[in-house]
Order: sequence, then C-alpha cells, then structure tokens
Amino acid sequence: MKLDRFWRTLEALPGHTDVIEAWRRYMLGELPLIRGWLVPTDEAAPSYPCPAKWCGTRHNVVTFGADDHVAINHDCHVKAALKDQDIAMWRLDMVAVRRAIASAMGVAFDDAAIDGAHGTHRVGWYEPVAGFRFGVYMTTANTPDWFDRAVLAVAGATEGPFMLLAPTDRSFESSAERMVRQRRGLFVSLRESLAFDGACRIVAADGLDVIMRRFRDAVLPKGGVDPEPMFFATPTGSTWSDVSIRFLDGHTVTVRVGDVVQTLNYTQMGMVDLRSGSPSAQWELLRVFADEHGTLTWRSRQADRRNAKRKERLARDLGRFLRIEGDPFEWADGGWRARFHILDGA
Repeated sequence: MKLDRFWRTLEALPGHTDVIEAWRRYMLGELPLIRGWLVPTDEAAPSYPCPAKWCGTRHNVVTFGADDHVAINHDCHVKAALKDQDIAMWRLDMVAVRRAIASAMGVAFDDAAIDGAHGTHRVGWYEPVAGFRFGVYMTTANTPDWFDRAVLAVAGATEGPFMLLAPTDRSFESSAERMVRQRRGLFVSLRESLAFDGACRIVAADGLDVIMRRFRDAVLPKGGVDPEPMFFATPTGSTWSDVSIRFLDGHTVTVRVGDVVQTLNYTQMGMVDLRSGSPSAQWELLRVFADEHGTLTWRSRQADRRNAKRKERLARDLGRFLRIEGDPFEWADGGWRARFHILDGA
C-alpha cells in the first residue's frame, strides 16, 4: 500500500516530533505501519491537539504537578486532563527512514547532512555498475523557495548527475526541475515510487524500475565508436576472480563477469595500436597469457624482457575497461599469474 499520509506528514511536520495523539491524527490508519520508527524524547509538549477535534487548533498545556496537566484554549472552551505520557514527545527516526528508503531503491546507505539546506541529507550512493556511482539525496523542504535551496546545496555537494528524493512533488517547481535537468539528474517523488508491504517494510512500487532504468540510460556510456572502448557493464562488487576471458580467434574474445557476457574485439577493448590499427602489444600479451594457461614465467616459451612493461600496461587497460580495483596479476612461481580466468579457445 502507498502511504499518502506518511509522505505528506514528512513535509508538514517540522522536526518530525509531536505527541502520540498528534501522530495518530496525522497518520490515521497508517500509524501502526510506522510506529516502530517513533522514539521517545525527554521533551514535554507545550501544546496538545484540540481534545474535541473540531477546532483544529492546538491547546496550551498547563502543568499543575506530576502527572497533572490540562490542555486549555480560551477560544475553544474545551479542556482536557492529561497525564505525563499524553504530553510526551515522540520523534520520527529519520535515519531509520532514510535507511529503509535506500534499501528499497537498491542504494548503498551513507547518511550525511548537507550544509546549507535544512532537512536535506545524502541517503547514499547508487552504483548500477562497477566504477559508476551517483549521489542520492533526500529533502523534506516544504516550499518552492526552500526546495530550490536544497537543489542548489545538493548540486554543490556532488559532481555529475545525482538523484534527488522528496516525499511528494508538491514543491518541485520549474526552477528546481531545470537545475536537476541541467545536471542530468533524476527527481523521485517517494509518494509515487515507494510503498509498504505486509510486513511494514518500505518497498519499490510499480514503475520505480522504469524510472531507474531511464536514469541509467541517461548517465551511463552507450558504448563507444572505434577506437574508443566499448562500455562493459561490470556488476558492482566484482573482483578479478569473477572475470573470465576466452579467445575465440586472434582478434576476438568473450568476456564474462558474473552474469554479464560480451563478445568483443581488441579495438572494442581499447587495445589497438592507433598508428597501424593492429592489436596493441598489450593485446598480444593477453594472448600469451591465454596460451600459457594464465601464468607467464621465464620458463615460458614466449618469455621476453619487454613483457614486464607490457604487463603493467595490460593491467592498466584491463582495469580501465572493467573498472575493477586491484592488480589483475600476482607474482607467483617466479612469474606473473592472472587473477582472472584466461582461456585459449581459438
């Protein structure tokens, strides 16, 4: 189910703190779903919602002693006796809320306040493929002016495209939209994109995957035109042990990383000699590693003193192409051994 009341309350309630009776009126039947995110504070409320519920105003709380309080409003003429527990303030744990939102959206949670924009935080990082990550931010700004300030602060806190989340799109007007679009960013209305499941957890609603796919299509490389390397969508968190390269012939390989598989030639992998258009020395060394079953030593048939420098360049080219951290080769048995799987299937 979509929580209309919840998302609207995030914008309407400053500080996200109030008495339980007020939370009940804000949330209506949705309160049980978010009750676990409300935490008690040491504060006592200075005012209380109208006990009669008809005037819509707050009544001042007058304290006569321990566990002895009265809610009074001279215009309303309705009074109510209150206990300590009635005027205890409860705060919504916004860190927990942002963590749940990040989880539902597939975002690596990394919470941080953004300077210069009240109610605006970094939620975390969206990393659709290895080597590409984008900041994800959330604001509860509830007027267009404050929303514009939030967008400016976010734009100053990150480079490149970003994702901006808000409970609703009520304050997302043309000026903010223009600023987000100029950075190839994405605005997400949480009210439209997230929901709660039967276990009271925030989950993605129908349509969120389409929005995220459009963002990926807009910000990720499309695959280059020769002699630029093609774009390989290396899964996030991949290591060199997840990589398999199999030669199909002298100019073509199949590269597999996890579930991602592409057939590529040396030009598409960025290993071309720009002067001649022929395979580079790095590509030829990659073929040598395939011939030698992944290990190259001085005992190998194709040992060459020039291989040391070529190996460094090959490691650079592979790292740049697949965007995996660390050296793809290790020293072993008096030579170099590939940390990835390399086969000669030609």
